[in-house]
Amino acid sequence: MVWPALCMALLGICLLSCAVAGQAAELDCPAFEPSTGHRHALDSASVFDGKPEELADLEPQDGVWDLQPYRTPDRQLYLVCRYSGTKSVVSEIIPATIAKCQMLSAGKATLVSCH
Repeated sequence: MVWPALCMALLGICLLSCAVAGQAAELDCPAFEPSTGHRHALDSASVFDGKPEELADLEPQDGVWDLQPYRTPDRQLYLVCRYSGTKSVVSEIIPATIAKCQMLSAGKATLVSCH
């Protein structure tokens, strides 16, 4: 009787560990603005060297940001996601384990993924 409970507990720990590890290896802009409850689609994104208010916006090459040249111990890189029809943005620190971000657009759909 103890084995099923132990197995379930271990499985839960493994799943949680995988989820946490996965978060460190990838960062995406949400397809829709998450806080307003409305369906504002992702419109564009920027990668900043330092806090976004410092305005050090990095330029992508063919839709790809290579982050490695900008990595320093004393500065963070930020991903800022912008949504159509609203001034609301999502801003996240890009973990040091992420090497590149890419923006893909097809028609009105935009996808931004960092890995």
